[in-house]
Amino acid sequence: MDTKEHIEIINQMINKTKEQLRPFSLNLIFWGALISIMSIIYFNLLHLFETDMHHILFWTIIPFFGAVFMTNYNIKMGREIGYETHLSRTIKIIWSIFGIAWLFIILLSAIQGFAGATIQFLILFTSAICLLISGILIKFLPVTLGGASILLILTLSSLIPEISYTYVNLFSLSLGFTIPGLFLYFHKSNE
Repeated sequence: MDTKEHIEIINQMINKTKEQLRPFSLNLIFWGALISIMSIIYFNLLHLFETDMHHILFWTIIPFFGAVFMTNYNIKMGREIGYETHLSRTIKIIWSIFGIAWLFIILLSAIQGFAGATIQFLILFTSAICLLISGILIKFLPVTLGGASILLILTLSSLIPEISYTYVNLFSLSLGFTIPGLFLYFHKSNE
């Protein structure tokens, strides 16, 4: 086998992994939609949240049930596929670490009394890094750009603090999760 054939085999494996990552795309779509809906509810009904603990509970309980649902879905999809590539396992580990980071952010928020903006920034920043790494690993530009767009939106929101958190969340999740998830879901490999 010559170098060109080796490269072709590697590209075929990457394309096959992208197809296997369809459940990953549904994760992106699910989380983008869920957190966007939560953001709209939260920021339109903010007056109902009397204490910081109410804010923390809102941003903990619903995502926790979402995580349980998506974990069960991912386990089911993994069984249907029947095998796991090193790349898909790496993606799974990256997002598992994100879940652990999310738990620590929520825990530290409860202990330290972080403001909602700080919590939002930390979670979006962590998710942006995970998206960047995932997009680079699977060589899928929309996912990479999704992570970069969240970083750009966070930078803009830091430079222009008047930007509503609702818009920061909605644009971050749409550009970072939902749109890349749709691109990945409908991706067809060039075989």
